[in-house]
Amino acid sequence: MTLTPVPPPAYLEEIQSLRRHTNSMLDTSKSLNTPVVVHCRAGVACTGVFILNKLMISCLEHNERVEVPIMLGHLMQQRMLMVQTISQYKFVYEVLIQFLKNSHLICTLTSDL
Repeated sequence: MTLTPVPPPAYLEEIQSLRRHTNSMLDTSKSLNTPVVVHCRAGVACTGVFILNKLMISCLEHNERVEVPIMLGHLMQQRMLMVQTISQYKFVYEVLIQFLKNSHLICTLTSDL
């Protein structure tokens, strides 16, 4: 069995920064009643991670099933390479975990060992 270390605080700040940026952009889009266009340099991986994160968070917010592999499969039917690496895939889960912690839908246990 291999245990991976907990991400350093800087990594968690990156997740929170992405979430703040996403919320700000989507709030602006809603207030202007305009569609959102998401694009990165290659038009796939970063865009795919962004879209997948937003879809999964929306599922959590609306008490729907959160099935990352199935949703990613649907996205990849429309455009291949939406998530290209294992680290990008893990990042999606880490964003979801951070969202759940911040919204107090899950808690973490701490010990004084």
